[in-house]
Amino acid sequence: MQSEQPVVPGTGRILDYWYGGAHHTAADVGAAQAFESVYPNIGNVFRTLRAYQTWMVRYIYGQGINQFLVFGAGIPTQLHVHEVLPQARVVYTDIDPLCVTYGEEILETVPNTAYTFCDITDLAGLDRTITAPLIDFDKPLGLVSVGVSAFLTDEPLKAALAALYHTVADGSYFAIDFDSTGWTYVPDILTIIAAAGEPLNLRTPNQIEPLLGNWQLAGHGIVPASVTREVTPSDAKDEAVFMYGAVLRK
Repeated sequence: MQSEQPVVPGTGRILDYWYGGAHHTAADVGAAQAFESVYPNIGNVFRTLRAYQTWMVRYIYGQGINQFLVFGAGIPTQLHVHEVLPQARVVYTDIDPLCVTYGEEILETVPNTAYTFCDITDLAGLDRTITAPLIDFDKPLGLVSVGVSAFLTDEPLKAALAALYHTVADGSYFAIDFDSTGWTYVPDILTIIAAAGEPLNLRTPNQIEPLLGNWQLAGHGIVPASVTREVTPSDAKDEAVFMYGAVLRK
């Protein structure tokens, strides 16, 4: 369903366009095409990131985790967690009201899933009546936050990671990404994002690790999101490192 509703472009809906989905507006398409006009391969960058997310959640599931809480989820289609792991229980969250609305509609008939509003920096706002049927916080949980950390400065991000650490049970895992200084090679992209009022916070691996607090890096450490190649050959061309990813463990 593609809506012509005149809304401000949203990150999750722009990504839906790049992922080949149908839940975005004309404003989102316009924003995506503006990015493409200054960096034609930007859609491939984010398709590679989705492939890396797929790898991360499969890794976490392989550790015996079958319940997931996703922050900044965007549109829950196009190889999102419940499609990659149909046997898992998944609660998606976002702060974009239209993404939440779309998500509720999309998942209405999908078993073992739900969608609700939540800001990763304010866990008190998470509606536990929605999560309760699907997530047991007393048991190990898989957290997913992809595309969120770039919009948080160090101290709010560090505080959010600490709060999540103290919220989940021992044995929980966390899939997360960080936008890197590779974006400085396409400064026009940074200019467009900054003009929208949400400048990216770019980090090197050495800047990421001090923010993790008590979380422990899983086996592969902090790596470029392009480390996995579950994409087509045309998508997998070598590029600057735009995002790093890591699986963390409590």
